[in-house]
Amino acid sequence: MTDKTGDEFDDDHDHGDPPQAGPEQSFDRAIVLLPLTAADPMRNPQNRLDEASGLAEALDLEVAEADIVTMRRLSPGAYFGSGRVEQIKA
Repeated sequence: MTDKTGDEFDDDHDHGDPPQAGPEQSFDRAIVLLPLTAADPMRNPQNRLDEASGLAEALDLEVAEADIVTMRRLSPGAYFGSGRVEQIKA
């Protein structure tokens, strides 16, 4: 199978668990999400997102997407709500 970018990937893994990198496989892309809630106001969330993205790049990861996610509450099972998790999977 291929993803939206045309890269091939193996779709035989269980969708409940993320694929694990093995000796022959490495992960080189990252999605950086900064959760923002009313209970945790930040003066400049963009600076924190930029810092997190910079740290990912320092680890030689390509930042595929970086976003500030406004949430009403944290979801203990996935940290983000099911809508955001589905968006990330797509």
